[in-house]
Amino acid sequence: MSLPPRIDARIVRESIGSYADPKVPLAERNAIYSELLGFVPPRIEERMAVTGALDPVLLDLQEKMREHAMYPKCFDTKTAQLMLFGMLLMDMSDAAQLHAIAARRAGAS
Repeated sequence: MSLPPRIDARIVRESIGSYADPKVPLAERNAIYSELLGFVPPRIEERMAVTGALDPVLLDLQEKMREHAMYPKCFDTKTAQLMLFGMLLMDMSDAAQLHAIAARRAGAS
């Protein structure tokens, strides 16, 4: 299983416009994924570029909802990522690979 191809950010900017959230810089949004995975996955990069240009408020809500759902106070990052990996693996989702990477980086063996 491999990751989807990266987007051409230049084409997105020319077609839709640039990331437009005045409150949270794109680098700050991407840093969360870089810390967790070591890179920003293509699907996330797409969401940041497209939704960040078209509707920054929606992007902010998506990121807050993701953080709330994926990181409950009762689980550490490793446990949350292992659980997400297992759930996505059962559905044969390509995102399972990303959560396996995150779990390993968080200390899972």
